[in-house]
Amino acid sequence: MNQVLVEICLRVRDIEATLDFYTNLFDFEVASRREFPENKFDLIYLNSPGSSVQIELTYNYDAEPYEIGNG
Repeated sequence: MNQVLVEICLRVRDIEATLDFYTNLFDFEVASRREFPENKFDLIYLNSPGSSVQIELTYNYDAEPYEIGNG
């Protein structure tokens, strides 16, 4: 059975540095950005050109540093 990776979600602390990393080093394109200030988080969806892979970046405004298992 063939399986295809469609989406992966990453929680990030520095959204601008992360966007710079994926868009400039790997040519991902911002597909959409949804901001939820009332809930203190943003979602940014990145598409990989020529692929069905999409990355969802989750930015929590007041998040502490992530540890393995708490993010």
